[in-house]
Amino acid sequence: MGSADGVAWSENLVYSSSPLVRLQPNESLEQGIRRLETPSIATFAAVALPTMVERPEVVAGQGRSEPQESGWKDLPVDASQSRHDQIVNTDRSLRETIAETNKIREKALEQIRNPSAAFDPKQFEEAVREGAKRDLERQGGGQPMSPKARGELLGWIFGLVFAALVISIGGLITVWRIFTKAGRGGWECLIPFFGNAVFLDIAGLPMGLLTVFFLPQISAVVVNLAGLAGTVAASGIMALAWLLYALVWALNCQGLARNFGKGTGFACGLFFLPFIFLPILAFGSARYRSR
Repeated sequence: MGSADGVAWSENLVYSSSPLVRLQPNESLEQGIRRLETPSIATFAAVALPTMVERPEVVAGQGRSEPQESGWKDLPVDASQSRHDQIVNTDRSLRETIAETNKIREKALEQIRNPSAAFDPKQFEEAVREGAKRDLERQGGGQPMSPKARGELLGWIFGLVFAALVISIGGLITVWRIFTKAGRGGWECLIPFFGNAVFLDIAGLPMGLLTVFFLPQISAVVVNLAGLAGTVAASGIMALAWLLYALVWALNCQGLARNFGKGTGFACGLFFLPFIFLPILAFGSARYRSR
């Protein structure tokens, strides 16, 4: 970076247009590109870095210079201090980057000249470990979890498991009570598939609709086996399956409300808020009478 009268000149640098990679004898351009895609130390050493050429003289004044065929041409720019600082910082960063790159290139060349002395496995392992540590710190994973944070996490996990267990047991007791009110054995709700069929029978629906209750799961298996996952056809099949499921569940809610002497409003409650209206049906004063 040249200067004159305390004025920093940054954009007066010329970069040579030498090729980045020299082709080897009898090597085509395509082969050279493929060699670049799987670089080695030898490939990196063959890279010809641009050469920085400074303007030999700088005309006093504020501005920037560009190379022309007939020589250098000075172009005026804003003379503000912020612009001056920006030029200085950019030029310094550029020089540091090129200097660091040259050091890496020299190390690669030295390893090629003397492979046994240039490579230190222990030093390489320490460098890799240090780089991994910095990556973890940047991602926020460099510090172990504190005992307090670990205790809070375990508390949330146990709380969610306990809540799921309470909901499952409460739902089982609710369905058991509805079965006994309808004159069926409460234990029947414990039998997979058969309990669903009994639920349909209590609502006055044919047991053949049982397959519709599991249609979304069946459709998902069929879509995966047919290789249609992620396609428009798969989305249409799954949407149709859930639509049929919702229709059968609505009929089931209507049948339950009717046979327990409830109206359409209660049936809507069973459809949208079953975790509230099913316990009301099970433990309330409603009596079952098949209609």
